[in-house]
Amino acid sequence: MQTFSNSYPHQFRGASSRTAARTAALCALLAGTAAHAHHPMDGAIPATLGQGLLSGLAHPVFAVDHLLFLLACAMVLALSAQTWRQTVLPILAFVCAAAIAAFGQSFMPPVSGVEWVVGGGLLLAAAALWQQRAATLRVRIGPAALAGLVSSVGLAHGIAYGEAVIGAEATPMLSYLAGLSLVQAATMGATVWLTRRLATMHSRHLSGVVRALASLAAMAGVWVLGAAAVA
Repeated sequence: MQTFSNSYPHQFRGASSRTAARTAALCALLAGTAAHAHHPMDGAIPATLGQGLLSGLAHPVFAVDHLLFLLACAMVLALSAQTWRQTVLPILAFVCAAAIAAFGQSFMPPVSGVEWVVGGGLLLAAAALWQQRAATLRVRIGPAALAGLVSSVGLAHGIAYGEAVIGAEATPMLSYLAGLSLVQAATMGATVWLTRRLATMHSRHLSGVVRALASLAAMAGVWVLGAAAVA
């Protein structure tokens, strides 16, 4: 099984600053247009299987804080010198934790402090990306420990996801959870694959992308924490 422990550190030093600027501009445009759109139902509770599936597929993509965490976390996994088999465990841990928390949101009392966990998770992911020598992450954080860390953040994301279907009937809720889990797993898996592909074929651009994403994740984390502090 291939690992990626020897390729990243020296490749980061040849990064293109223009790549970082273009990536930051693109992501900032995305953030500006979708910051408050959590699902395509205009705030209405999904009432059918199709509406639940569509809402679940769209929610993590339209909610920029969730999307940035998915991308940043997946890129950390891609750069952490782990095999695909080891990478899958943290992804599944996050997806399952988010689905469980979203489902449980309809049956449990309101949970406070979710924004602090989401914002802190964004800052942690940004800090991990900013290290730029991601091979050291394998020594500091093993796959099981990393799975535990991302699953704890996944619970907080799941509670936020669950707010969109509080009061929904069983069919749209289950289809919502299916769409939610599918799009998160696909987004993280595709990001891992694309990051490693970029490192292999266009390594000089990789550092710019990493730095841009780290900066955006950090800004989103500060924004979420700031909003939580004044709420």
